Amino acid sequence: MTSQLLLPILIASGISLYIFSVALKTSMVRCQSYTGMLKTSLSFALTQGLLFSLGWYISISLVGWIPSFAQPLGMIVFFLLGTKIILLAADKKSDPALFDVSRLNILLLLSIATATNGFIAGLGTGLIQIALVPAAYILSGLTFLFSLSGIVTGKTSGKFTLAFYIQIGGGMIILLAGILLLLDALNILKP
Repeated sequence: MTSQLLLPILIASGISLYIFSVALKTSMVRCQSYTGMLKTSLSFALTQGLLFSLGWYISISLVGWIPSFAQPLGMIVFFLLGTKIILLAADKKSDPALFDVSRLNILLLLSIATATNGFIAGLGTGLIQIALVPAAYILSGLTFLFSLSGIVTGKTSGKFTLAFYIQIGGGMIILLAGILLLLDALNILKP
């Protein structure tokens, strides 16, 4: 199986780039204070980690029933997740009011909405039986750092087009994780 550390890093990087683009949009709607930046980044990181863990627990409980299909299903999950993130980048009709995280209800809804990607990644990670704790820590840590840097970048650049390209890059990284799983399943990566 492909490295127990490489795949979680790739998956967490892809999802965190998506979070970077969302955080960038939040800071272009309203300039955030330092406490607001930390609150937003922490909210994104915690919801990503929690929903990722929930997805992992659900899929790990199913692996016993479908052991021969778990690896292919994990690959499919990552291919679909990467494609979903890329397709979401094409939606440029976002209402700026949806990114006003100064309102607590918007922050919570946006955190949960973006964490659905973490839930899906948790499902895929559990199917390919990657350890939960390092993967969840990597995802939560990168999400916090990327969302914080996205907010700072949005404050200084204020460009929506940057968010578009960053989000596509995140989807492509998750597709790469799916390709690595495929190559591993075909024994192409084995020495």
